[in-house]
Amino acid sequence: MSTNTDDEILTRSQGPAMLVTLNRPAALNALSHNMILHLLAGLERWKNDASVESVIISGAGGKAFCAGGDIKQTWANRHEVAKNDHYFYDEYNLNRHLHDFSKPLVALMDGITMGGGWGVAGYCDYRIATENTRWAMPETGIGFFPDIGSSYSLLKAPGAMGMCLALTGMTIGPEDAFYGGFATHYIYAEAVPDFVQAVCGGEDIDSALIRFHRDPSVTGPLAQHQDVIDRCFRRENVAAIIDALSQETSEWAQSTLKLLQTRSPLGVSVTFARMKQAAGQAFEQIIEDDYVIARQFMRGNEFFEGVRAMLVDKDKSPKWEPKTFENVSETAVSRHFEPLPGRLGEGFKG
Repeated sequence: MSTNTDDEILTRSQGPAMLVTLNRPAALNALSHNMILHLLAGLERWKNDASVESVIISGAGGKAFCAGGDIKQTWANRHEVAKNDHYFYDEYNLNRHLHDFSKPLVALMDGITMGGGWGVAGYCDYRIATENTRWAMPETGIGFFPDIGSSYSLLKAPGAMGMCLALTGMTIGPEDAFYGGFATHYIYAEAVPDFVQAVCGGEDIDSALIRFHRDPSVTGPLAQHQDVIDRCFRRENVAAIIDALSQETSEWAQSTLKLLQTRSPLGVSVTFARMKQAAGQAFEQIIEDDYVIARQFMRGNEFFEGVRAMLVDKDKSPKWEPKTFENVSETAVSRHFEPLPGRLGEGFKG
């Protein structure tokens, strides 16, 4: 769905702020390779531009900040490994540049913020949720793993919340996004333009947020079930997690179990190993490891089958291989962690 034009990223300088709009509303602002390259180039310009004091990023169309990476294009390139490797190389370098950017970054997460969209928002200093925010790292539902360095933030969530979100890929609302630390602030959608105008008018971001932030008025489902999450998702392997959930009697636990059982057994198993591996790692190591794991997935079929079922043919019936969690071998999981040539920052060598 990419138009492959500069119009996919709109930029406008207003006062001391650079306003950046992700502009593929028909695709819920999914990140095309073109968008990634333009964002990388923009960050390089803005860091040295004294007139730019902050960067505010939003999504066009009113439905999404960014629904993720352009995985339909990745599927279309399934027989061209180098093209997909190049996409991930540039996407993860964008994550690195956002993480290291020296000026304040603001993400207006009004609407869907998932996957690669979190790869943009998650490295912003200010991550503003609204009542419309729908947050997820849904990759196990397409035979993949939560990438873009997301284990770095998932592991900071309370208790075992991050493991729960990583394995199930469940969607959460703004209350749980704020509770989990994925959102730093909450502003009602109707007040977001006024907040932006205040910052563009020269008001300090922190001062503006004191005026516009409102604590969520209700408690989200994950916060309500933190004890169940910790009981079930702090286990030694995926089988033990499934067993623990099956012994819980609450409706939330049973619906979570059903959701987990729809996910790719291979994707969930790799994700579990990934989360365990990332514990205690620095961001730079996490993003480098994600680059390896993502490329290993591109050399298999699970991801492409997941995208086919969910987004291409839309039959919602992926043929996972293996079909069950019990049949996922340690060899199948460990293969995804085997080193490949090339590192981020070296210059892509296809």
